[in-house]
Amino acid sequence: MTRKARDRRRKRRVHAQATAARRRTPGQAQASEELRDLVDRHPPVLVAEDLHAGKGEFHVRLRIATSAMVRVGTGLPISADHEDVELRFGNSYPNRPPTVLVQHDRFIGYPHVLLGRILCIYLDVDREWHPALGVDGVVARLIEWLEEAASDRFDSRTALFHPIGGL
Repeated sequence: MTRKARDRRRKRRVHAQATAARRRTPGQAQASEELRDLVDRHPPVLVAEDLHAGKGEFHVRLRIATSAMVRVGTGLPISADHEDVELRFGNSYPNRPPTVLVQHDRFIGYPHVLLGRILCIYLDVDREWHPALGVDGVVARLIEWLEEAASDRFDSRTALFHPIGGL
């Protein structure tokens, strides 16, 4: 690739990032700011990549280290080294938590996984979501969720039943 082509590509990327940043709500801008040093604050988070989704949403891909998580055969089949998850921050963030999902089908049929890909990390958002905790709270909850799911510690008898896609 020529230098001129690289410069053009870089300028397009910078322009796209600036345009996406202007369309964010104040809550989404707050999430973006909190995500900048997430890797330093949460050692299990290996990568935080801004996907610049648009359409009123702000998407981020996180790579969570899973090598130290305990696994059992009946638990969630997490990857041996890491899981890539996507956080989708809607217009109502921070009043509502981001949607958490995966881009694979390994979790289909497991408790608290809706439609095969959406991870239900909050059973009752109204009681469990605390906007003041921000992105740190979401990531801590997600890591705890993955650890409990992999070690098969979900108690389906005490869980709320989801209307779509399983328990």
